[in-house]
Amino acid sequence: MDPSNRGAPALPQLILRHSAQLTDRTVEQVRAQVPWYQDQTPDVVRRMVNQDYQMLAQMLQNTDVVTLRAYIEKTGLDRLQTGAQAENLIAVAALMEENVRRLIDTEMLANPTLARDATRRVQSLIRNIRMILSGLNLRRLVGERPPPR
Repeated sequence: MDPSNRGAPALPQLILRHSAQLTDRTVEQVRAQVPWYQDQTPDVVRRMVNQDYQMLAQMLQNTDVVTLRAYIEKTGLDRLQTGAQAENLIAVAALMEENVRRLIDTEMLANPTLARDATRRVQSLIRNIRMILSGLNLRRLVGERPPPR
């Protein structure tokens, strides 16, 4: 660990430590703002959002793009097939990014350099997630099958 990060938790651990709080906030937001999630039971939404935060932390820990793509394609396709629109899924990704950024701003206040780096990492990962979801949606719209895993 970089000595300049003294006492600052790594971003994945920060997300995991606050996952219940992040999940609660995001569930509240998506149930109020994102149409497809309004039709799901609160428990189902909570399970999906919590699982997404766990995967986000894992991806920030090991930057395994293959695992990220497999997870997003599987969950995204599952959700699209059950009636979600790509815009719904992208909106949730944006809310997750916003909530993690708030957490970073609060928890890493004493180390602005670390906070900026963490924010950039989250932005980059969410941008990749959005691109994967957009690609899934495009393939779905033109009737293309997803590539084999």
